[in-house]
Amino acid sequence: MTKHRYNQTEREAIAACEAIKANGSGSFRIVWVKSRTWGHNPNVKYNGYTVGKASGCGYDKESAALADFLRFLAPDGNVYAASGAGFNSVVRKMDAAGWTLEKTYSGDTEDGYSITRK
Repeated sequence: MTKHRYNQTEREAIAACEAIKANGSGSFRIVWVKSRTWGHNPNVKYNGYTVGKASGCGYDKESAALADFLRFLAPDGNVYAASGAGFNSVVRKMDAAGWTLEKTYSGDTEDGYSITRK
């Protein structure tokens, strides 16, 4: 069996999810970064670190970036199935995993979120 090698963003996401699990809640934000090729791309930020991101076109990048980060909170990683399917899909997957995900604010270049253990 081969061991998975996590990249820097995944290592930061794992550490952030461990902190959220320990506290029972947390808040984070998506910063929308302009790309000449793909438009605005979401970078999920937690305590100043990038913990999830998405790029490309043809799917919902917000949900893909959230799933990229939050998959480490769900016990079986099932939130990844919601990747690219829309924000409400991620909310439902996190709800099934015992977490309440809410959007707390929305701006031109940044959106805020909170997550709380049920």
